[in-house]
Amino acid sequence: MVNRSLDGEAIVENRYRHIGFAGGTPNRLVDSVIRNVDRKRIGEIAGECAELAGLDRDGRLKPEQMQGGTFTV
Repeated sequence: MVNRSLDGEAIVENRYRHIGFAGGTPNRLVDSVIRNVDRKRIGEIAGECAELAGLDRDGRLKPEQMQGGTFTV
């Protein structure tokens, strides 16, 4: 029931599981998104999390890497 969003007046159940994680640098706070976490092992998720954090620190995180999360931690 948590993996839902609003589309106008309708509540939509998302069939995908894209988890956002909040991370910050001295200049900003962003919500990077790991896609399809329900199909990945914990090691894969941890590796992607580290990769996205590195891109954020270097200022190379792309807009599509910050969009589409269905739940944020």
